[in-house]
Amino acid sequence: MKKRIALSSLILVCIITTTLVGCNGETESATKGKVQQKVLEQSLADAIKVHGWEGLNTLANQGDSRAQFFIGVAYLTGDGIPKNHIEARKWIRKAANQGVANAQFLMGMLTQADIKTARLSEVISLFANAYMWFNLAAAQGHEEAKENLANLESKPTAETVQAIKKGQILASNWRPCLTASCWDYEPPVDRIKLNAER
Repeated sequence: MKKRIALSSLILVCIITTTLVGCNGETESATKGKVQQKVLEQSLADAIKVHGWEGLNTLANQGDSRAQFFIGVAYLTGDGIPKNHIEARKWIRKAANQGVANAQFLMGMLTQADIKTARLSEVISLFANAYMWFNLAAAQGHEEAKENLANLESKPTAETVQAIKKGQILASNWRPCLTASCWDYEPPVDRIKLNAER
């Protein structure tokens, strides 16, 4: 029952975020240097009307963070294309790594959902990643990310305190990626050693 509620909440968040995208004004194409962002629409539906799927996909592959986010949300919700959580995460991660607050929030939600089915050995790493993504989105004023951070911090255990510290380190070391070489960046949680672990 909880999984259904969590997934329903995640899908609702995705639908809401398709109309509330906040992106930087420009991105860098891996092949053409700096280019003005081409997708200016505020919703997935409007972006599809203006650019079509093929155009949106082309812009996403060129590095347009808003196009990447919209494609990820479309795969996540099945809006116009078959649902595919692997593709959804791939495209949302690309936008999140470029600094799109809504994409960072969704990465936090997706990672937090993974905790429920993860092996015990993966929980701290996933928790730290979720914390990092929420922290990054919250720093940009994303209200739901702020609420999720408060929830993650509300019931501290030895493991969650350790994960939060790692998540804070990841967030403080994170920098926006504006080239294709780092769009798929995965935070190196396991390489972070806290004083007590050394």
